[in-house]
Amino acid sequence: MNKLSLAMISFGLGICCTLAASRILAAGNGVNAQISFGPNSVPVVPPIIAANPIPVVQPLKISLSERNAFSDAATLPLDGLISRNDSYNNVIFEYGGGAYRLIGAKISGRVGFRFIGAAANTITLLDTLGLLVHEGSASPNPSALPSPRQMNKPRKQKVILRKPLKGDIASPFDGLK
Repeated sequence: MNKLSLAMISFGLGICCTLAASRILAAGNGVNAQISFGPNSVPVVPPIIAANPIPVVQPLKISLSERNAFSDAATLPLDGLISRNDSYNNVIFEYGGGAYRLIGAKISGRVGFRFIGAAANTITLLDTLGLLVHEGSASPNPSALPSPRQMNKPRKQKVILRKPLKGDIASPFDGLK
């Protein structure tokens, strides 16, 4: 056997072993491997997709609050709330990202927000990117990123309203579709 024949056989065995090994490894990991050779070959990598990573907006509840006055640091869940002609003075709204509808609302005094879940993630993202205004400046705020102690805890914000807000306030997604 000459050297050229030995080199060709060795090369062919190397390709066969590589293909066999890659298929065995891929089968063991549940990956469908596709291997092709040539100048235009592109490796096929399966996408990594989490099962529906987008939070679901909770729909409005059937219950209705009408012509009530809430005041003095009462904590009120905003998710799913339907309110007609209610007034809110010095209250804390807890919000997780669900649907809400306040019709003819009057909001005044010190208003606090306790953001939880998806809403806390959104507020932190916007604040980190500088999209929330802090005392007249809009610049990236890396200090908004939560420390390990703050992970999975509500984010709190407070606002003092100089003039009461009056009118209708509703979420753009109602959770029904």
